[in-house]
Parts: sequence; C-alpha cells; structure tokens
Amino acid sequence: MSETRDVLSKVTAKDLMSNQVITVNSAWGVSVLARFLLDNKISGAPVVDEQDKLVGVVTSTDIVAFENMTHENKVAITRSSYFEEVLGQQISESTIEALSLHANENCITASIMTPSVISVGSNDSLIDVSSLMSKKKIHRVFVLDDGKIRGVISTMDVLKHLGNL
Repeated sequence: MSETRDVLSKVTAKDLMSNQVITVNSAWGVSVLARFLLDNKISGAPVVDEQDKLVGVVTSTDIVAFENMTHENKVAITRSSYFEEVLGQQISESTIEALSLHANENCITASIMTPSVISVGSNDSLIDVSSLMSKKKIHRVFVLDDGKIRGVISTMDVLKHLGNL
C-alpha cells in the first residue's frame, strides 16, 4: 500500500490535465451556452468575463436546473441579469415579464453558473487532486498557475491514468 501511495504521490496535476481548455463567456445566453456544450461534446466549462478573467464554472446540470425552474424564478433571474447593468436603469415589470418568456436567450451564463471555482496547482499530486474532487463531490477541477487556467482534470482523466499504471 505504501508503494502505491508513493507512486501516486509522484503523479502531478500536470501529468493528468488536458491543456485543451475550452472556456465560455459569462454574457452568453443560456441557449448559446447549451449549444456550445453540445457542439463541443463537453459537460461543463470554466466561465470567463469580457476581460478573460475566470469568474466561475458552468455545467450541463446548471442548464437542466435552469430549464426546470419555475416561471417566477426565471423572472427573478431575468431581473437580476445584465440588462439593468447594461442599460443603467430600471426595467419595467412588463418588459421583464416579456424577456423572461424567452429566458433561454435573455438569461446569461453568469446567472446560472457557480461563481466559485475549485482549482489545483500544476504540481499538486494525484492523491491531493482526487481527494479534493471526492471531498467536494465534483467531476472536474481546473489547474491554475499564477491565476491563469493551464488545464482541466476530470474524473475520467484520473481513472484513465490509474488504468494505465
């Protein structure tokens, strides 16, 4: 057991990660986001803002949860979306109601994403990475160095690596 642990502790995030990280924009509508995930055959992605700063993570589960929200919740999301920020003024209730009828186009990724990103460094060990994923009950972590996304590690990446030992 000790030998196995020694071997696993020498495997780093850098060895596991895919450095082909596809990001999504926080201002995309939910329908654009859904199409993007489908087209790229991915179940989630890091979210960046207009300055390419990492601001969250979004998954297909977030989209499903959004699709299953009540109309009232979609109205609330529409109200809190970027429209008031962009326009710099209050929007009438009738306009919000009309926008919420097409929530998939009018609600943005930022309104359904998880704003906290769980990440590891490129030199973190496989043991640390897998423990973190298990503890947080997540399927992917992002590899960050100096605040920049260097890669992504999914549970499938961990399993593939273990299968090749």
